Amino acid sequence: MVFQHFGLFGHRTVLQNAAYGLEIKGVSRKEREQRARDVLDTVGLSGWENRYPSELSGGMKQRVGLARALASDPQILFFDEPFSALDPLIRRDLQDELLRLAKDIKKTFIFITHDMAEALKLGDRIIIMKDGQIVQVGTPEEILLHPVDDYVRRFTADASRAHIVRVGTVASESKSISVETSAFDAVKVLDDSGNDSAIIVDSHGRPLGYINRSKLLSVGHNDPVGSLHVPVPIISSDRTLHDATNLVMDGNNPVAVIDSEGRLVGVVDTRLLLAALVDLPDHRKEFADLSR
Repeated sequence: MVFQHFGLFGHRTVLQNAAYGLEIKGVSRKEREQRARDVLDTVGLSGWENRYPSELSGGMKQRVGLARALASDPQILFFDEPFSALDPLIRRDLQDELLRLAKDIKKTFIFITHDMAEALKLGDRIIIMKDGQIVQVGTPEEILLHPVDDYVRRFTADASRAHIVRVGTVASESKSISVETSAFDAVKVLDDSGNDSAIIVDSHGRPLGYINRSKLLSVGHNDPVGSLHVPVPIISSDRTLHDATNLVMDGNNPVAVIDSEGRLVGVVDTRLLLAALVDLPDHRKEFADLSR
């Protein structure tokens, strides 16, 4: 367990504090000190083993507390508001460090916080509680985009969607046309779908460019669309709305959203991006209607 106020022993060195859990388990001094040195290095405190808590900053003390928890190699680490007493800069650095550790050591972290921004940044899944009862459980995106009631909606009112919500979550389906299609047949596809534009894709469904009705009508019927399209910006579906902002704002055409295999999964443009950021209802349907 990692405590809010560190819970360190002032008369013990950093190394002794980190090894304390192993000491009370009866682990030999040599083994526990080696393990403590390893985890202190993991949390960035190598070289501070012989210092005392009074010589450390708040962020460094919290790292010692984290090292002490890691030394026992638990499968689950419980964090009780560990960063709430720290200034914003140190808190952000430790949050980033915790994300790195979670990826490297592959442990389950249970993290209690009253800071919604912190929960959204750190959590794979979030539990929102009220009066001791669970109100909603979900991923950060689910909590932000689909709050179950006004309580959750108020809880997340000030949260930044830009750095949490992923492009693939809000992308609108887009009509695609094979690169080998003729201009005449491409117009028929647009007519049947009720759209004025489409993404041109190769035989594997990977986006190559963008074409609109006016361009198709200005050329010969048999001209292949592969020679007519203009380049289209591309972004991966797992990138955030913030990542997409510059791509979307820099051009007049939609941005193609692709999956891990590079295949088209949808599009995002200025209207869709803004609607998702400000929580307009039914933003994907709205974009589809406006793009026709």
